[in-house]
Amino acid sequence: MMTEGLPFLRRRFIRQVSFTFITQICVTFLALARTILAARVLQPKGQGVYYLALLVPWILGSIVNCGLGLSNVYYLGSKRSDLKTMFSISTLWGGLVSVISFGLVWGAQIMGLLEHLLPGVPLDVFYLAMLTLPVGVVSAFYLSLLQGLQAIESANRIQLTSFGAQFVFTFLVLVVLHLGLKSAIVAVLAGQFLGLMVCLRVLFRKGARFVLSFRPRFVGEIIRFGLKGQIGNVFQLFNYRLDTFLLNLYGGPYHVGIYSVAVRMAELLTYLPNAVGFVLFPRAASEEASRMNQMTPRILKVTLFLSGVAGIVLALLGSWMIRWLFTDAYLAAYKPLLILIPGVISLGGTKVLANDISGRGFPGYNSLVSGISLVITVIGCLFFIPRWFAVGGAMASSLSYGTMFAFISLIYLKIIRKKTVPVVEPAGETILPPLD
Repeated sequence: MMTEGLPFLRRRFIRQVSFTFITQICVTFLALARTILAARVLQPKGQGVYYLALLVPWILGSIVNCGLGLSNVYYLGSKRSDLKTMFSISTLWGGLVSVISFGLVWGAQIMGLLEHLLPGVPLDVFYLAMLTLPVGVVSAFYLSLLQGLQAIESANRIQLTSFGAQFVFTFLVLVVLHLGLKSAIVAVLAGQFLGLMVCLRVLFRKGARFVLSFRPRFVGEIIRFGLKGQIGNVFQLFNYRLDTFLLNLYGGPYHVGIYSVAVRMAELLTYLPNAVGFVLFPRAASEEASRMNQMTPRILKVTLFLSGVAGIVLALLGSWMIRWLFTDAYLAAYKPLLILIPGVISLGGTKVLANDISGRGFPGYNSLVSGISLVITVIGCLFFIPRWFAVGGAMASSLSYGTMFAFISLIYLKIIRKKTVPVVEPAGETILPPLD
């Protein structure tokens, strides 16, 4: 019997995925253009300070946000809560996370750790960059509310607005006004703030209001739910960065430079799976499990097929692209790129299934898989990198990504065969069905 799955795939889903895919490409281009602009004007030393000063707040915010964005998408998408409640919790939690983050940084400064962690970065520049943390965290929470409402087009337009403004403001302060490093950081902050204001306007139009009528136990429930997925996000953060740090330890900056080019090229294959996952997550939270059991396998097959075709094209043209974009000095990146391609394609499949699993209310399983993958990354990096440097890093990453896809596939199959859903009790405990 014909279901609504096929029209859904042909129309709204494909439209949303296409728009998200194009948005990601544009955002990546704008971010890269801003980085190139800053690097040319600030020169290597200034660029290094600029990069580190902005990187630390981003990493810190990614760790301490407790996965509230995940909860926003699930609880709104599954209609377990309303927009006013989740908006209010997001606002309060964003403020609390920001206070905690500044407290941690201030404590590190008092103990003398900050200067060891960020040598060469002036404190005034760093604390200026830290202002991007509250704006970035709250903006991410608000965007996840729109994702939970399945307002995908609005969320994408806001991201384009923010990154476009960051590039324009950076161009104005560095090229037109000939200002320095601090102004470049203020330009990023101003672009983020503009995106936040636009996001607030859209949310208010959809009925968001700040209220204090929610139950404290409910707040604990959604934080516990988010933490189950946040653990996996932190594992993935280390999973993506660990190979680079170990490569620098064993091989030095030259091999890191070569490997970074291979990674940058391979990341081209992640845009489509990222777009699919962004749209699939709230859909899985709102649709019946039986319908998702039909849709997700089809989506996975199409995503893997298109990623595979793109991977073949990248393998054939990779050497020429490296030479054209990065010069002949980086041709050594081609071999690591070839090794990364199959791993990154399998990572795309993982992103599709992981978002379906999270949408069904089981983010803890994704964290489990990410933890297993991190262990494999550590073992692989320690074994391969000292022997083959950038090629070894690529081997460790591909092995880790392939293992992730194998484990997440097994978990997904067991979930859909069990035909169970998580039980969220009024007291706040999320009970997962056993896989065994």
